[in-house]
Amino acid sequence: MPPRKKETRMDTYTIYTISENGKVIYVGKTANDPRNRWTEHKVRARSLSKHARPLHYHMNTVSTDHKKFPEFLQQIITTTTDKQAAEDLEVAYIKAFQTHISGFNKYLGGGTKGKPVKSIRPQSQNDITTR
Repeated sequence: MPPRKKETRMDTYTIYTISENGKVIYVGKTANDPRNRWTEHKVRARSLSKHARPLHYHMNTVSTDHKKFPEFLQQIITTTTDKQAAEDLEVAYIKAFQTHISGFNKYLGGGTKGKPVKSIRPQSQNDITTR
């Protein structure tokens, strides 16, 4: 009997947004099913557990229905099997939607492993350069 081939697992990474009344307020990345990730966000917003983040407190405060959170919508932007591409895309979309400035992304990608927002926010209009 020939040896069995080792099964390789290929993760799929999903970049998604969370919008409030049509305005993107958060960009995320997950290797899990994006529907399950959205459910996790809603559970954390309902319970405000120790894993709750400012986004979840905001959802809890704003929403009129803590079962469905109808004011908020998760939308998938893209998927990839390349982990580095997913991390780069998450950062690019956070910058594009400016959710590190006027939303709930505290870091430029990678959860707490990314670059803290304070290191990339301009201090004044004079710090903004165009290329």
